[in-house]
Amino acid sequence: MISEELNSKNVFLYYDDPSVFVSPQWPLPYNSFLLWRLLWAIWNSAWMCVSIRNEIAFGSGEKWLIYLTNIAYLLLVIHSIWFFSVVLFHKGKTPDATRWYHCSLWLLNTVAFDTALMVTLLYWSLEYKGILRVQSFMTHTINSVYVLLDLAITSIPVRLLHVLYTLILSLVYLIFTVIYHLMGGTNSEGEPYIYRALNWKNTNKSLVISSMVLCAGVPLVHLFQFACYSLRAYSSRMMYDTVKVNVKDEPVQIVVETQPRAH
Repeated sequence: MISEELNSKNVFLYYDDPSVFVSPQWPLPYNSFLLWRLLWAIWNSAWMCVSIRNEIAFGSGEKWLIYLTNIAYLLLVIHSIWFFSVVLFHKGKTPDATRWYHCSLWLLNTVAFDTALMVTLLYWSLEYKGILRVQSFMTHTINSVYVLLDLAITSIPVRLLHVLYTLILSLVYLIFTVIYHLMGGTNSEGEPYIYRALNWKNTNKSLVISSMVLCAGVPLVHLFQFACYSLRAYSSRMMYDTVKVNVKDEPVQIVVETQPRAH
């Protein structure tokens, strides 16, 4: 299985069964799956609006997008809305081919999930200061709960080589933090960095953390996502695969033997 996954063709966003992008892994009613998608689209959008409102109230609304947390949550919002739209579009019909909107959903599914899990991991290991607010809990914990639930329910596959897309996004963000620092940018509290763990005044420390994220963090998170997908697919096969029984064409004769009743 791993050798197949590492085939270069799996870098691309194409799958020969487009139904996996619009249906759950399990035999759930269509309307239930559609409702699931709608509720998460509303939930994620609502919390993003709360986050933006709080940043504006704090007087630094223009800095909302400098944080990886907010970028990651924005990706989840776009993913949940797009997922709902694609499922709704296919209501009552099965897709006959993989289209651009299936491919874009798959890309979002990969990058948004990897980034959300990475944000949760980095926040609790590097940034948590002992004070937990509701908004932080939602954007650093419930974000990954959404990811894990979706990984358990949906039927979208995970490709190992798709980690490339998350690595590209991570590298772009790291380059942005360097440029932002060189331009004298500050975070919402006026400190000369975006995250204290990624303070480019301490170049060596920041380079070590960046290298660990790119070379170990992102690949491990994506490998975890792939493991969740593999477990889901295996469980589905074990539960719902049918066993084919070959029956001979000859007619079956049933012989009933009768014995005289005992007197």
